[in-house]
Amino acid sequence: MVVHERDDERPDLSPIQLQASELYEQKQYKSAEQLAHLDLAQQRRGLSTAVTLEILGDCATSLGSHRQAASLYLYREGAELIHGHYTRTSRRGTSQQACTTSWEAALRVKQARSLSHGTGTLIEATAMLERCFPHSTNRQRQRQPHALASLESCMLLGSLLQRTERKADAVV
Repeated sequence: MVVHERDDERPDLSPIQLQASELYEQKQYKSAEQLAHLDLAQQRRGLSTAVTLEILGDCATSLGSHRQAASLYLYREGAELIHGHYTRTSRRGTSQQACTTSWEAALRVKQARSLSHGTGTLIEATAMLERCFPHSTNRQRQRQPHALASLESCMLLGSLLQRTERKADAVV
């Protein structure tokens, strides 16, 4: 959910966000969702909004509302972009969105999982993960996974590549 490996990458949670996170962990998704909506109504736009949107996205995913979850994760990304938490790099003239923090990497996996369930946008989910976790090549011309790529992100990307008939790309 909102708790990540490195605490310096996420803002401090408000008391309502902490309580909503605890309810989520206890699988009380509707109660967590209601608290997150309350928190969202009480705050100004800011990084704290991004955290609340992530909580709402997690609740929507757990309740099976994958399309809504994908939208909430996208809104969350917008809230973070406003506050400069993502960096964009350019490679070969295209805008790339490689993950720069473990928090962002976890969000991308959640967003891709939501996109791939029920919404029918496998290609969009695959492309997003490929942009977030670009492979590099070492001196022996072997593909190396991105530094922030987790086992979960690699497995999800491999599964999506297979489902989109790109089996050769699924092998690292």
